[in-house]
Parts: sequence; C-alpha cells; structure tokens
Amino acid sequence: MSTQDTLIDLFAGKHCNNIGESDITRAFRKNNLADVQALPDYNGTHARVRKAKRKIEIIADGYPDNSDQALQCLAELNECRAESSYLTEEFKIIRDLIEKTLYRNWSGLQAEYDLRRQVIEAWNDVFVSYTNRDAVATNQTYQDLILHEWGAEIDPARDKHNYIARTLAKYLEQNHVRGFIDYQQLQCGDNIPNEIRQHAAESMALVQLLEPAIFQEPPPPKRNWCLEEYNAFTQNDPPKANLATLHNRYFFVLARGGEISEIIPPGYPPVYRAWIERASDDLRLTLNEYPLRFDELRVAVKDIARQILDAREKLVDAMLASWE
Repeated sequence: MSTQDTLIDLFAGKHCNNIGESDITRAFRKNNLADVQALPDYNGTHARVRKAKRKIEIIADGYPDNSDQALQCLAELNECRAESSYLTEEFKIIRDLIEKTLYRNWSGLQAEYDLRRQVIEAWNDVFVSYTNRDAVATNQTYQDLILHEWGAEIDPARDKHNYIARTLAKYLEQNHVRGFIDYQQLQCGDNIPNEIRQHAAESMALVQLLEPAIFQEPPPPKRNWCLEEYNAFTQNDPPKANLATLHNRYFFVLARGGEISEIIPPGYPPVYRAWIERASDDLRLTLNEYPLRFDELRVAVKDIARQILDAREKLVDAMLASWE
C-alpha cells in the first residue's frame, strides 16, 4: 500500500485531533515516528491528507443533514478540480476520504452524488470532433493558416492529419479549456472509435469541424464517426443540464464553404437530418471569413472558449444547487 493510501485509511478512521504517534507508527508498521518521517514522500503527503480531512470534518460539523453534506462535498471537489487542468493528488485525496467517511452514511443519495462527482472529476470541457477523410484537400485550402500556425516544415499536401482541427484545438487549449484536445496528438474517431466516443459523451461542449466529407456516408463497413460522436454527445447530458443554457453546448465551425448548404450532399440518409439541422442552427464560425486575418480567427475561437467555460460553470452550478 502506498504512503498516500495508508494515510487516507488512517485519517478516515479517526478525527485529526485524535491521531497520535502510535497511530502513525502502527499504520506504517514502523518502530518509531522518525522511521515513518524518513519515508521520501511522507511529510508532504501527510500535510495534504490532514488538510483534506480537516475540510471534511468542517463540512460534517457545519452540515449535519446528509443531503447538505453531500452537496457541500461536491462543491469542495469542484473547487479543488478547478485549481488545475489536470487531476491533482489533492483532488484524489479528498475524493477518497469523502468516500471512506461521510459517503457511507448517504443512503439514497450515493447514486446522485456519484453521477455529479464523475462529471466534476472526469468530464471534458470540450470535445473536438472532425474527420481525416479529406484532410489533404482541407489542408491545401487553408495552407496559409496552417503554415502560419505550424511552421514551414509542415507540408499539408502530404501530411494526412487534419491541421485545421488541430489549429482549433490549439486555440482552445491556449484559452484554458480542459478536455480531450491535445492539439499535438489530437486523435480522430475514424481511427479509435470506442475511446473517442466515450470522450465525446463525457464532455460539456462539442466543437465540430464541418467540411464536405463530414456529411458523406462512407461505404460499409465503415461508419461516419463524426455522426457517432455527435450522437454520443447529444445522448448523454450531465445532471440538471435542462436548467442551463443548452444552446451554448454546441459549436459548429464551417470549413470550405460560405454556407452549410454548400457542403450538404443531396439525398443524405434520414439519420443525418437531426444532426444537420442542429449544425445549421448552431453554426458559430465560418473559416472562409478569415482568409488572411489569423489573429481575428484566434479571437473568434477565444470567444468560443469563453462560452464553453461559461456553459460549464452554469451546468455545474445547476448540478450543485439541489437534488431535485
């Protein structure tokens, strides 16, 4: 068992003020406290676990009602999660301590708590959806933008990655939007469907790059993974999503056209209809309007990032307001 797990178990079983040297040495199976303190990660971990447990004790003292306790614990987790784009040890510690202490008494609330905790812990701010099926043509169309952002060593005519999607992801990441958008390793649903579909489902917002290939039905057995990603996102709302501004969760970006109608093929399958209608209603950005004004494009994506972060804040606030 790790030092962190040992300390979590120790503090979960006792009040902070009641943990003495003998409790610590017994937990670590050492002869004296000095031997425990000599462990390379003990001192910092002990301070983090003790601080987390004190927060839980304060919640327990201030909120005797179980439902209030659970909501306060979620609020504490949300505040801790907001401190970094990455899942920190501080978050993991307080999450595990909650589950080993107060959580055990929340009969009837645990499922709702778990659902909300999972959103806070694991959901992306945004999922960037796109296709590589016509990446060469898309890259060639926006070669100036690609070379401006990625350097002369990138040859968009030979590189099969969609660098417009990577550019959008790069701009979003630069604005502290958290999600599955590592612009240097952006992966496409065309290649890894199951993992990608899960990321799409567990996202606060969807940014989807629309271009001619996206609405073209691929020959069997291939599937249109951009449609799959859209459906996964649409069918998995977070708790209380109906109380927030749902229209601000969809952000469609049009490439290689001035209007969406220009890229919609005639006789598309009926299963595409709701998707195309949503894209038409929620078109936020048309790349052809920024042929040489790359800084203005960056500002436009920055505004999308602002709306995404605002949507997340509203969704989480609604989620933590009550259980009803």
